[in-house]
Amino acid sequence: MAAPEKIHFLCPQCVEAIDVMVYRSIDNQLPDAVNQVISGALFKYQCPHCGRRDRLEYDLSFYDAENNVWIQVVHSAGQIPDYVRALNMSSSHIGLRVRIVHDIHELREKLMAFVMGRDDRVLEIYKHIAKSQFQSQYPDFVLSREPFYAGSIETGDEVITFHGNGGKIQLIRLDEAYYRLLSNEFSSRIGAEPKRYVYDSDWAADFAAGAK
Repeated sequence: MAAPEKIHFLCPQCVEAIDVMVYRSIDNQLPDAVNQVISGALFKYQCPHCGRRDRLEYDLSFYDAENNVWIQVVHSAGQIPDYVRALNMSSSHIGLRVRIVHDIHELREKLMAFVMGRDDRVLEIYKHIAKSQFQSQYPDFVLSREPFYAGSIETGDEVITFHGNGGKIQLIRLDEAYYRLLSNEFSSRIGAEPKRYVYDSDWAADFAAGAK
């Protein structure tokens, strides 16, 4: 059930008190839930005192019945084992694609992947390889975070975004043929791995190292 909750915090810029509505649990009952999550619109706020615009980060769960997906955002790495144990002891998520992600940024990426019909695990491997190739090609481009997969539901365009220091951004279009090559090569092995819910850049690096 998508139920809003009011939270109170101090604006990072003017240090005035702000009240903002957040959603700890989101599903398709929230109008246009998928697009609001992917775009990040659901997490934006504007300080009424100084006008600062930003996005909030907080733990939440997202259930998308249309795409058969359940995603839990857990910011504290130390709490992830507790969520994993709870999932393994429950039968309520059987048949769903269940993921645990580290932040809302990753939630948006995973949901877009599912909406576009991608295997997020193959995409993580794709991004890992693309990152290595990008750094070799552009050694002076210092990455400020991990590559980000983005797409457009309207146009079908898909890109890997590289964010660098100083606000630099470089986009590389996703290569469909190479994605399919990776999928054909690794899907069976991924499926044979022990049951897990976290598929991120660390997992992709370990998987790629083991595939050599």
